[in-house]
Amino acid sequence: MTRTELASTLQVFTYEVVTKDSCKITGITSLLDEQMISLVIPEYSPEGHRVVAIGDRAFSGMSSLCRVDLPASIESIGARAFAFCDNLMEIRFGGRSGFYSSLSYIGDRAFMGCDRLTVLALGELHGNLTCGKKAFAHCTRLRAAVLPMGMMEISEGMFEGCRSLTYLRLPESLSIIHTSAFSSCVSLSFLSLPSNVYRVDDCAFSFCASLDNIQLPEGECLVSATAFLDCPARPDFMKAV
Repeated sequence: MTRTELASTLQVFTYEVVTKDSCKITGITSLLDEQMISLVIPEYSPEGHRVVAIGDRAFSGMSSLCRVDLPASIESIGARAFAFCDNLMEIRFGGRSGFYSSLSYIGDRAFMGCDRLTVLALGELHGNLTCGKKAFAHCTRLRAAVLPMGMMEISEGMFEGCRSLTYLRLPESLSIIHTSAFSSCVSLSFLSLPSNVYRVDDCAFSFCASLDNIQLPEGECLVSATAFLDCPARPDFMKAV
């Protein structure tokens, strides 16, 4: 057993009861040491409550965290729950198998500033995932993001400042891209919007300095005049704006 795996077995989580059968994790009381560790979130508390949520700021600023495994039971992740975990490199949704997850909500700034995160694989999630503002903003080494089928909106500033993002897979279910969702993603060079997108808000892709290939959906789509502000390529109908 490695030091990281050993540390994971000696963590003591704090819990808060949500219902008579469920609870959320609010933090951690002790670690083996300050070495890099993985968090393996349990599906049940020691009292037998099903763990359905990670509370607000539960692990915010935890610099020793390098990986987190979230069980299939997790339905929501609170605001700033993992914000500025600057060594977090991997998130596994649905436990170690990764085949199923109940996750449907990620709160404001939940993973903001996770500088070591390079891949965000949400494609295996089921249903409509909703994210709060700036959920993954300023994850400066994030290179690839795969968003789940069923997701309908990309929230305000969700990937703002993710300056290494080069690969983006958007689901066909997507309908709205909110303000500054991908602002300052300076490495993003290609964008193809799914056919169901009907609204792209202010500054959604502003200051994407490498974005020189944009494919809009064929149907009616309301695109803000500032949606592609300071991008090398702009849709034909916007070139005179």
